[in-house]
Amino acid sequence: MLARRIELSWPVVLGGGVAWLVTLLISVQLPAQLSSGLQVIYYGVFVLYIGCYLSFHYVPAQRKWPVLQRLCLYLQLASVLLLFYLSQLNVIFILLVIVAAQVPVLYNQRESLLLLATVNGIWAAIFLLFWQQDMYSFALQLCLQMSFQLFAFSAIRIAIKEQHSRQKLQLLNAQLHSTRALLSDSVRKSERLKISRDLHDICGHQLTALHLNLEFAVQTSSVEQQQILLQCKGIASQLLADIRRVVKEIRLDAGLDLVAVLKQFVEKLPGIDLQLNCPSQLKIGSQGQAEAILRISQEAVTNAIRHGSEKTISIDLSQRRNQLYLRIANPCSKIIDLQTGVGMASISQRVKEYSGDLEFNYRHTNVFEILITMPLIQVQESTDA
Repeated sequence: MLARRIELSWPVVLGGGVAWLVTLLISVQLPAQLSSGLQVIYYGVFVLYIGCYLSFHYVPAQRKWPVLQRLCLYLQLASVLLLFYLSQLNVIFILLVIVAAQVPVLYNQRESLLLLATVNGIWAAIFLLFWQQDMYSFALQLCLQMSFQLFAFSAIRIAIKEQHSRQKLQLLNAQLHSTRALLSDSVRKSERLKISRDLHDICGHQLTALHLNLEFAVQTSSVEQQQILLQCKGIASQLLADIRRVVKEIRLDAGLDLVAVLKQFVEKLPGIDLQLNCPSQLKIGSQGQAEAILRISQEAVTNAIRHGSEKTISIDLSQRRNQLYLRIANPCSKIIDLQTGVGMASISQRVKEYSGDLEFNYRHTNVFEILITMPLIQVQESTDA
């Protein structure tokens, strides 16, 4: 599953705020029955609830974001139970429905249902211990509020699953486009190399033979014919030099444009702040090595989305002498298990295939880094015909 941090749409958040306001207005007359101290507590708990609710959705992401979200959620639950105890109004259960809509953001289905069942059990205990009202009406009320909670929980859980599915689809789509771009670039380079080989093997040798024949003809011809033969020899020599130059340029440009492929991969992830830093002139002579770097980048981005605390990822690709350096970094709120991860094993295997070095670094600033160094396979220059 991808990152569990989900941003609910603003209509959902607005609906929760309106429900809180309506609940406050309905119960606004109650504090007159309480002492001055309890009135302050009553209104203070209402303010605490809405503050935690807004913080749950809108506090900027930090490296301890999941902890802050859980704290806000538990404070909301405690606020609801305290308000229910003070007011003895069943309308307070509306606030519990709002909390039920936030639970699936942090927990899976089993954990969420267990948490909601526990809170409703405490709600029932408060009623049985302090109110002594009709059990039949309370049972109906409890069933009603639990049905509303389950509805809110299920609706948000479906929305979260849809967001996860869309996120996975975007990632797969980006991988597909980048792979297709790499394949197209590879086919285009192969065709150009084939043309250069044909020019070298066919035209180059024929022109060389023509040049030698013209040289022999110049030496055995009359003075009147030598001038014309020398012109023909010069044209043949120039044509041979042009073919050699074209073949050399084609082979020098035969490296795969990995930078363009990575940029296309980045552009297909609109929900991710992915920063790509690499020189545009970088060319890789091996299709296998270019594909390995692309797959490593894709796998690292997938892991960053799954484990990262923010949607910010940076990819730095550079060349120093004959070494290729790749750094992929993202904020991460927890230490990743590097031993059991299939993705990490895949990255390690691809690096070893090209005699590279792999290092995982989890800095104190809660940034997870993948550092890769491998020998760069250069584009081979052509030899003269």
